[in-house]
Amino acid sequence: MKVKIKSNYASLLNSLDIPSELHYELMGNIDARIKVKVLLAQALFSNPDNLILDEPTNNLDVKTIRWLENFILNFENTIIIVSHNRHFLN
Repeated sequence: MKVKIKSNYASLLNSLDIPSELHYELMGNIDARIKVKVLLAQALFSNPDNLILDEPTNNLDVKTIRWLENFILNFENTIIIVSHNRHFLN
């Protein structure tokens, strides 16, 4: 079971364009843009019943924003998003 969890988390990190060599790196050694993606992955990985995202597109590149949009469209639980990015909210 532990191997599957690691594999699923690695897959999520890879889908957010976080290089494999950074998967076990300390957060203090990672660029701020990557940290945002890691924290996003951490929030999404547990498949919470309720998810609150405050300005989730801040410091994300366009490719990751598109990925997040698709993730949210397929998210089956409750989600609350606070954002000034009206294109993202649409």
